Amino acid sequence: MKCVPGLAVIAGTFVSMLRASAELPHYYHTTPQLKEEVEKLGKDCDGFSVHHEPIGNDHSIEFVTVSRASGTRDRFFLLAGEHSRELISAESALHFLQVLCERETKLAEKARKVLQHTNIQVVVNGNPVSRAKVEAGDFCLRGNENNVDLNRNWGDHWNSAAANAETSPGNKAFSEPETQAFAKAVTSFKPHIFLSVHSGTLGMYMPWAFSAEEPARNEQAMESVLKEVDEKFCRCPYGAAGKEVGYQSSGTCLDFVYDKLQTPLSFAVEVCDLPRASDFHFKSNNIVRFTPTPTDKLSSIKHGRRKSSFWIPTQTSVD
Repeated sequence: MKCVPGLAVIAGTFVSMLRASAELPHYYHTTPQLKEEVEKLGKDCDGFSVHHEPIGNDHSIEFVTVSRASGTRDRFFLLAGEHSRELISAESALHFLQVLCERETKLAEKARKVLQHTNIQVVVNGNPVSRAKVEAGDFCLRGNENNVDLNRNWGDHWNSAAANAETSPGNKAFSEPETQAFAKAVTSFKPHIFLSVHSGTLGMYMPWAFSAEEPARNEQAMESVLKEVDEKFCRCPYGAAGKEVGYQSSGTCLDFVYDKLQTPLSFAVEVCDLPRASDFHFKSNNIVRFTPTPTDKLSSIKHGRRKSSFWIPTQTSVD
């Protein structure tokens, strides 16, 4: 299992055993715990504020803003947790907030420097209703409470014909309360940089997602950013999503923010790769044992990570 260092807080393992009816592994936060951790950060983190946007009668999405100076500044928007089963996505966003709030001593100075010139807005858990169902054992659930894929429901190249069992785009663009909330927030925030965090493979992407063509506007600038990050951290595929992923995706946040909002830099990252099926050994009592490859072991040793990573065996769509 390979994960992007720094983003992936739950990474490779030597041996992982999961039962089909297993509870949520202890190293993941539940939806209430994610909210609690965000609230705790806000108590003593300078410039930290939370807006709760309702998505129905009993639920809301938290939009966290970290801003420490006035005037014209760069703006960075991070969206995580669109797909409920991609548990590491929300964990990565939470860890990012912890870094900004100087909970990581080694990164505190870098965080202070970033916040001198950048306002940041973060969605930690973009699909809270379905994530709670994943936490309760529905580990393969990807869509929201209406079984709509939130990353196919945005109003840019939305395509009703793109529907399948896993990636339903909804009955129209922005039919879902979650995507309505995302679009409202990101449009108001007007980011210079946008990042959507996912898991299921390892890669870094820029528009277009709906097409295999590369974008005309700011293509070199976006590719330059991805190349630099790749050389320092990822060592993974990067480029236009519709070309590099191997299939095209309509109605994505990546394309909407780039196309409709004219955001200069729009990216999506896949922070954790899935093991190959050959790495798993299925037993009659539903126990699954993961045997890492030598590369996985080396990565685990190098980055000092031995915690289990939660794998969804039926995941077929990654972005």
